[in-house]
Amino acid sequence: MGAEAAEKMVRPGPIKTHLPFHKVPFSSEAKYIYATRNPYDVCVSFYYHVVGFTPKSVEDVSFGRFHELFISGRLNFGDYFDHLLSWYEHRDLPNIFCFTFEDMRNDTTSWTLKVADFLGKQYGSELRKDPALLHKVVSASSKENVNQVFSGERAFLKKLWSLPPEKAIKSLEVQRKFVAELPEMHEQKQFVRKGVVGDWKTHFTPDQIEKTKAWISEKTRGSDVMQLWKNCDLP
Repeated sequence: MGAEAAEKMVRPGPIKTHLPFHKVPFSSEAKYIYATRNPYDVCVSFYYHVVGFTPKSVEDVSFGRFHELFISGRLNFGDYFDHLLSWYEHRDLPNIFCFTFEDMRNDTTSWTLKVADFLGKQYGSELRKDPALLHKVVSASSKENVNQVFSGERAFLKKLWSLPPEKAIKSLEVQRKFVAELPEMHEQKQFVRKGVVGDWKTHFTPDQIEKTKAWISEKTRGSDVMQLWKNCDLP
């Protein structure tokens, strides 16, 4: 919702963004949590997400076409590795916490506690003392709950659009006009479709695997970033 929303938000509070490191105003007093996912599964997940934002006037919405766009960096937010490496290079800063979707998926409770500790030792301590509260936090991140939250997004936007002028955020009016002028789109799956590790194996052809491996090799030359997924059985 733009800079105005960030300026008016209650503090302390979270700001969700998809921006690379160099586009985010950096402050030593803020804390940054960066979540990443292996490029193969990102390609599949991003494909199903983008289809729902593609006008029906675009006829070829095949995974094959999307894969070519993905490995050439011709999608929203640019190249996957340009984004990932921009944050990965700063991962050891004390106010940056990086983790993978795969680790969180494998042991959600442990990684929830690590995130809590990073935000403040008191938060991790509170969760460890209160198993019911910890369970509530972990359950809130489930696929079912996240889908339920996003299913009410349109209703939430309508409430924001109806705010009186003194409380309204200017970018909301731009968003309202944008939504009103949207063409008919291809059908979108649920916001969180599967939430699993390894779904790429049901989508990638042998040729796509080889092209992806070549792309990864070129983009990660001189970096150990792919070690993040050394236990994920990637090609």
